[in-house]
Amino acid sequence: MVRCITLANALKKKGAKVLFVCRDYLGNASVEIIRQGHACKLLPRPQGYLNRVAHGNSHEHWLGETWATDLAQTKDVLAGIRVDWLVVDHYGVDFRWESGARSIAKKIFVIDDLADRRHECDALLDQNLVSEAEARYSDITPASCKLFLGPLNVLLRPEFDAARQAVRPRTGKIKNVLIFFGGADHNNMTGMAIDALANVAKTTLNVDVVITADHPFLKEVESACVQHGYICHVQTRRMADLMAKADIAIGTGGISTYERLYLRLPAVIKALSFNQVAPLDYMSSIGLFDVFSDRFDLERVLARRLGTENFSPPDCVASGVEKISAFMVDEWVSLRKPLATDLRRTFFWLQNEDLRKSFSIERLPERKVHFQYWRNLLSDEDQRVFSIYFFNKHIGNCGIKDIIYNETCELWVYLAATEARGRGIAKEAVKNMLNMARVNLLCREVYLHVARSNEVAINLYKVVGFAPDPMPLRGRWKGKDGEFMRMVVKL
Repeated sequence: MVRCITLANALKKKGAKVLFVCRDYLGNASVEIIRQGHACKLLPRPQGYLNRVAHGNSHEHWLGETWATDLAQTKDVLAGIRVDWLVVDHYGVDFRWESGARSIAKKIFVIDDLADRRHECDALLDQNLVSEAEARYSDITPASCKLFLGPLNVLLRPEFDAARQAVRPRTGKIKNVLIFFGGADHNNMTGMAIDALANVAKTTLNVDVVITADHPFLKEVESACVQHGYICHVQTRRMADLMAKADIAIGTGGISTYERLYLRLPAVIKALSFNQVAPLDYMSSIGLFDVFSDRFDLERVLARRLGTENFSPPDCVASGVEKISAFMVDEWVSLRKPLATDLRRTFFWLQNEDLRKSFSIERLPERKVHFQYWRNLLSDEDQRVFSIYFFNKHIGNCGIKDIIYNETCELWVYLAATEARGRGIAKEAVKNMLNMARVNLLCREVYLHVARSNEVAINLYKVVGFAPDPMPLRGRWKGKDGEFMRMVVKL
C-alpha cells in the first residue's frame, strides 16, 4: 500500500483527483489513506473463504471473492465516477478482471512483482531487480503496454530523496544498527533479530528498532529493547533518517529493500513472503546485501559483518515517482494540430459570454468571421496554435504568438470544457509551450496577459514561474491595466 500512496501523492500534486478502493479486511489501510488526504471506498468484508484450487489465478483467493464478484463490486462503488487511470496493485487480479474494467476506466496501470499471469493493461510497473526482467513480461502483456521495469523506477517517498542528499559512504567498524521487518511481522522476526544481535555483539552498539503500532508482539519487543539498551520506535515517520544514520540494517524484502539501497545502506535480509524470494536471492548473488535463513544463519552473518570493515552497496536504485507520474499526466494532456471539428467546437464554446469575457473577446463571433480568423491563424508562420486534448477529448485551445525568434513570444490558453478545470491540464499545456519556446524558438522571455479577476489562472502561472510585470500594458491591451495584467517568465 505504501507504493500506491506514494504514487497517489505525486499524482495529486500534479492536479489529479485520487480515490482508493480497498476491501474491508481487518487492519485495512483506509485510515492512513484518508490521513494522506485521499478518498477511500471500501468493498464489503467477505463472508467466507475462497478456495484457491477452484480458480484460474492461484492468488485469486486473496481477493476474498471471485474475480467476477470483486470486479462487479468495484464497478458499483465507482458508478458515476469518470476514471482516467485505474491503478491495480493486487496479485489476485489478472487479465480477466482488467479486461472487464475497461468499461469503467480509460487506461489501466498495473503494479506487479510476480510476472506469473496475463495482464490487460496500458502500463505496468515491476520495480524488482531480477534477471531477464523484460523477457518475463513479453508474453503476458499487450505489445502496446508501456513497461517500467527494474530498480530505476522505484516508488520512493519524498523523504528518501532528502535523505539521499546527505548520504555518506559506510566505512570502518559498524556502530549503528537498524532493525525493521515491515508491518506484517507475524513470527516476531524483530524479537529474534534483537536476541541474535545481542548474542554476537562484542562491543556496545547503537541500535534502533522499528515496529508498527499494531505489531503482534509489541510488548515483547519493547521489553527486549529495554533489556538490551536499544531504542524502540513505534510507528515512526523518520524511517529515512534512521536508515541514513545506520551503518547496517537487519530486515526483510519489499519496498524497504530499495529504500535501503537508495541510501546505500548495507543490509542482512530475510524473505518473509514468496514473492520476495527470487529478487532477494538474485540481488544477494550479485553482492548487494546478505541474506539469512534462520537465527543461527543470522548470527553467523552478523558475526562476520561486525568483525570486518563496513562497505556500501553499489548505487543501483533511482526514484521513479516523477517519471511515472509525469507519464500518467502526459497521457492525459496532449497538444495537437487543430482539426476542422475542433474549430466548430470552439465556435460553439465562444457563444458563452463568460468565456469570451475571460479571454477579452468583446463581441459574439459570426460563423464566417470565426472560421476565416482560424484559417489565418493556422497559416501565420509567427504563431503556433494547438488544440488541448484530455485523453481523446478536445477541451480547450492554446498557442504561442507574436514570436520574435531568439528573443520573446506570448502564450495564451483557455479551457472551455468545465469538467476539465481544476485538474492541472492548463498547467501541463503551459509547461509544454514553455518548453517549445525555450527549445524550438530559443526565446529568452515569455509573457502572457490574464484578467486580474482570474485568481485561479494567476496562481497557476505563478506556479510555473511567471511573475507580474509592473510596466503599463501596451498594444491592444493599452489602457486596460485595471482589468488585465501582463506576466513574464525568464527562460
